Amino acid sequence: MKTLRYVVWIMGCLISLHSVARIPATGLWVPPKHNGHGIDLQKAGPNYVVLFYTYDDQQQPIWYLGVASWQANAEILVGGLDEYRYEHGAAEPTQRVGQVGEFTLTFDQPDPACEGVDAAHHATFNWQLGAQQGSWCLVSTLAQSDVRQVDFTGQYFSGSEDSGWGYSLDYQGTGPERTVAALVYYYGLDGSPLWALGSGASRNGQSTLDMNHVIGYCRTCPPVALSFTPIGHVTLQLNLQHNQRVGLNQIELRHYQSEAQVWQRTDAPLIPLSEPEPGMNPLPAQLGAEQSTAVVDVKLVPMTTGLPVLEHQNVVFEQGQIIDINQDPSFASRFTGTQIEGRGLYLAPGLSEMHLHINTGGLQAAEQAGLLLIANGVTTALNTGNDFAIDVPQLGERFEQGELIGPTLYAGQVAYGVADNSNPSLTVSSPAEATAYAERLDLEAYDFIKFYWQLTGPTITQFFLESERLSLPVIGHIPQTQAMFRSLFQGQKLAVHIQEPHVTHLNFQRDDSRLPEVAEIFLEHGTYMSPTLAVFESYVNISGNETEAYQALITREGHQFTPQAVKNIWRNYFNQPFIQNGDQEDLQDLMAFYMRMTWVLFEAGVPLLSGTDATGFPGVMAGYGVHEELRLLHEAGIPVPEVLAISTRNAGQFIQQTLPNETPFGTIETGHRADFILTEANPLDSLETLKTPSGVMARGRFWSQDHLQSLLLSLDLKQASTEPAHNKALPHCNHQHIH
Repeated sequence: MKTLRYVVWIMGCLISLHSVARIPATGLWVPPKHNGHGIDLQKAGPNYVVLFYTYDDQQQPIWYLGVASWQANAEILVGGLDEYRYEHGAAEPTQRVGQVGEFTLTFDQPDPACEGVDAAHHATFNWQLGAQQGSWCLVSTLAQSDVRQVDFTGQYFSGSEDSGWGYSLDYQGTGPERTVAALVYYYGLDGSPLWALGSGASRNGQSTLDMNHVIGYCRTCPPVALSFTPIGHVTLQLNLQHNQRVGLNQIELRHYQSEAQVWQRTDAPLIPLSEPEPGMNPLPAQLGAEQSTAVVDVKLVPMTTGLPVLEHQNVVFEQGQIIDINQDPSFASRFTGTQIEGRGLYLAPGLSEMHLHINTGGLQAAEQAGLLLIANGVTTALNTGNDFAIDVPQLGERFEQGELIGPTLYAGQVAYGVADNSNPSLTVSSPAEATAYAERLDLEAYDFIKFYWQLTGPTITQFFLESERLSLPVIGHIPQTQAMFRSLFQGQKLAVHIQEPHVTHLNFQRDDSRLPEVAEIFLEHGTYMSPTLAVFESYVNISGNETEAYQALITREGHQFTPQAVKNIWRNYFNQPFIQNGDQEDLQDLMAFYMRMTWVLFEAGVPLLSGTDATGFPGVMAGYGVHEELRLLHEAGIPVPEVLAISTRNAGQFIQQTLPNETPFGTIETGHRADFILTEANPLDSLETLKTPSGVMARGRFWSQDHLQSLLLSLDLKQASTEPAHNKALPHCNHQHIH
């Protein structure tokens, strides 16, 4: 009965779903005052195909097919209605075709037929079949609304060898699990046109549907209740090949008058008769970086200073770089490479995660983190070190080569002082050890040296000498063993927490009057700041044994894709004494102070970066944590466009200043790395749209969100942590310093 209820809804009993206004809008249109009749309107080349499903004078289903042209000057569709009859005895299946009527369709125009119809959008369907005619009000339902899914909505036939019958298919929902409504138009025993209706679940274009014969009432008869008779099933297998819809079907429908007579086809082709409406083409599931690719007719959000959103842009990529941006209206007809339909979408630079611990939880967790980052629109990441157990530079190479899905990954490694950590492989206690450590990082292809709190003065000085010699920029915590201005003067390029000035310069005092002084020191030395507000929010919310807050954090969106090894670390962290015994009220005051400091630094012009310190803290997940950080930056008072600049343009500027041989990124300009996100709404208006990019490109490789979600659902998340029980999160943040 579930299928029948859905069928009745499709046929017009429930008409509360309406499409976004397009003229004309493709999909199913139903007449509220003529339940059970309707039309399926689809685009085919310059014209529109109209399938009119209705009933004859004996209440049996019958269909007519018409091809209509859009009269733009009059805003009307005009076409004829043909009746097809099947000739069973022909050597090759053929049909006798004849025009038996005509119709017009107008959209959203005042009309007496639509009086009393409560719908956001409507159409007037004037039809004439022989001596019968009518003027019906139609409303749109099941239109192609989620336009950037891999969408198989449309009309299909079985090719010239077996033409004259086919399907109208309408897919709804997002992700690999969708709902499909199928209208099969075929023939009865005498060759007369019949139709059957069914619906059900579809996964990645594969579905088996139970079909029903529908008895209704004639076009000029008063409405009666519809009746449904199960008559068989169809199996659909649809997929995308080279961005073209192809498929097979199996059909077995018993004739409603004689069960011995069956309309049957096995592995018959499904060939699109209609096409997506202009601007409605689904995004390709994935593309490699080898082919020349262009996003055509897109709204460009370049993120270059002062440049507004640019309409109708064509952006061309080749070998991982942007090679051309133009506004040529004839570009699509001339470009011979792969095209991505950009109409209705916004193209902006990919986001960045500039303080990450990707190897938290082991190698498998690190590999999967790349997919989580890309799915969240993060195309650049800076790993700031855990240990040498996982070769992070090699992991970045695997991302770059396409062996794994992941962002461009820059690798930093932490250097502890003796008082910081008991791990001897990460501890540097003298200038000689600083030289050896820096040379090891250089040999193993690390990009940055990350300082920690308790490095001694002579060791720090030697590190800066090696940084200059080996082109290994220094980032990290600002050491407590010398004045903050000295570390920044010597060349520290990035402070990785908003906590750093509070500890090192303000000596743990929450003194707002000195915040401009902090900003001035950062500006004087050109040092960047990554506030990592997301991790402090997590820490504050769960302190004092706040079990409910902890549960809320670890069940945030994205937890279903987070490996168990990482969740084990979260649990261990929550059970630490300094969390269980934390003073929540005091920490909330501290969090407010950090939010104010973030605003003062931003307002003064200190360049900020988006970093989270993921993934060792409850609820701060790879990829998903970036959106929490952007939210908090906005809550600190930073306008949305500037928050987006922090995560795009600022990251590109930071890498260009510290690693000048890298390909530029962070803005959409020729010569820059081919990194971008496609979004349905303008990302300058709301950060929410960044959470679900329709598509992501990193280094010229493209993935649709639909494809990325399918990959996320297939992740193996059950691996156990191979790390010792001491929890990696504690040494790298030393929370005792922020009480």
